[in-house]
Order: sequence, then C-alpha cells, then structure tokens
Amino acid sequence: DTVVIDFYGPNCPYCVQIAPLYERLAQEYHEFATFLKINAQRLPSLAEGVQGLPTFLFLCRAEPMGQLPGADAKALIETTHSAIKKCMEAKTTLEEAEKKLPELCPASEKFQHNVDFYGGTIEEGVSRVASKEACCGVCTIIPQCAGYTFKPGQDSSSESGSSQQQQQQQGTCYPKSAVANKVPTDPAMGIVSGTITDAQREEAVQALNAKAGGGQSGGQRSGARRPSLSQDLPSATCSFEKDVDFSSHDLPSGTIRRKDRQACCDYCAAADDCKGFTFMESTSAEDLEGYCFLKSSDVGRRDADPRMRI
Repeated sequence: DTVVIDFYGPNCPYCVQIAPLYERLAQEYHEFATFLKINAQRLPSLAEGVQGLPTFLFLCRAEPMGQLPGADAKALIETTHSAIKKCMEAKTTLEEAEKKLPELCPASEKFQHNVDFYGGTIEEGVSRVASKEACCGVCTIIPQCAGYTFKPGQDSSSESGSSQQQQQQQGTCYPKSAVANKVPTDPAMGIVSGTITDAQREEAVQALNAKAGGGQSGGQRSGARRPSLSQDLPSATCSFEKDVDFSSHDLPSGTIRRKDRQACCDYCAAADDCKGFTFMESTSAEDLEGYCFLKSSDVGRRDADPRMRI
C-alpha cells in the first residue's frame, strides 16, 4: 500500500550519491512498499510540483503522505520507515472499521433486492465494502443518509487470493440522501437497496452499546462512573478542534446523542473514563441531535473531511 518514488536526474550528482541507499531500502522493504524511480529530466510531466532533485514522494494507497527533498541519508531512512509504519497502521484501522460495519446495520433492516435508488448519491460516502450489511452500516453512520444501494463486485469461489482479487470481490456502496426514485434492476446484477430511519440508527447504537457493555446495566464499563443521559450537567471547558477526528479508542457504550459539541464536552468531562471526544453534527432539519463519540485517548488525531461536520 506504500509507494516511494525517487525523482532523479542522470546529471544530478546528489542523485547519484543517494542512489545506492535508495536501492538498499528498496531491497529491505520490498515486502512492505513499492519503490519507483522517475527520471524527472526525461519525464517532466510526471514530476509536476517537484522543486529540486532528488526529491522523494511518499504515497499511501495513492494518497500523498509528503515529500522529502535532498540527499539526506538519515532523513531518507527515517522518513521511509515512518511512512510505511503509518500506512500499515492506517490500513489496520481501516480493516477494523470495515469489520464493524455489518454490526452497525439495524437488525430490523429489510433489504430490497433488484432495486436501485437512482440519484441522490452522497459522493463523499461512496465506499468499497464486502456485503450489503456493511453498506447498510455505512448509511447508518452518515446522518444525512436516507438509504443506500449496494452493487456487488466480481464473484469468486476462492476465499483467498491477491489483494487485487479481494478488492474486485468487494462491491460498491452508494449512500443516498433521497430514496424516492426507485428503479427495478436486472436480477443478474445482484443489486440490493435499503432505507435507514433515525429510529433504526438508535436501534443500532443501543445494540452496539449493549454488546460492548457485556450485559452490565446501561452497557457501561465496570468501574467507570458515567452520568445519566438525561442528567443536567455543569458546563465544562473544552478546547474544540474543527475538522479533526480522534480515530479509534472508542469507549464501550461510548456513542451517545447530544444536541451540540458543548453538550458532548460536558458529558465527557463528567465521565470517569472519557479522555476526549469526537462530535458529528446533524445535517437533518428534523433531527437536531448529533453523534457524540467518547474516547479513551486522543492520540489518534487525524484530519476529517469538512463535509462530515466533525
């Protein structure tokens, strides 16, 4: 998933100087990353944005992670190792989230086979997922999602294979902001659609909380004191960061509904086991409460898409 690109020039002395180290890194890390070399003088169109030679570009699943200009051997070793580590950690977090998506699909959901909700696609929510249940889970966590259409990937009888084959087996999930335009589809396509209501979102949250709590009263973690959801709480002082998500570290029974970020802050401050939170605003005119995700740590800080209203 990690790609390192060396932009070099044949007449660049610093490029020649660092080349043996780059080749050694390519050999040592060949199982974890792909190492490429591009002659920037010969192919300038591929080196757009490169200011000097050599320059090393780091990518994680085709997304830029940063550039390293110059022939600093120590910096190249450290940056390469760091980029591979971060990309592997991000992949693990993504895989863990994907495994949980089917659990977010409400038990009451009734799938509509051979139906496509045409139009109204929430573009930023389009995802590659393994099942209709996972697609249902994607819609559940997007406040403005009213329904979804799942289009299966290529079929395969083998459970193993290359990452490319596994990706082809995944289908595409299209979350929808409107479900009025219902179009029948060819049964051979295997398309499945469904709708999600706010009542079903509450159902999914309660089911997850009960599961995480292991049967304890209120689904709370043993030894942790949390206030009642209906309790009036004193106003707490929090430092808010817009468009920032504390990924992972979710507390058991730690997903609640609050009216705004201050209410989420107040609840976190009153809970013994809460060290931080992520608040997602509601985009519905009818449902004004957002989602408050309580966290045991704030170390998983990452930038969030502004359209998610986090």
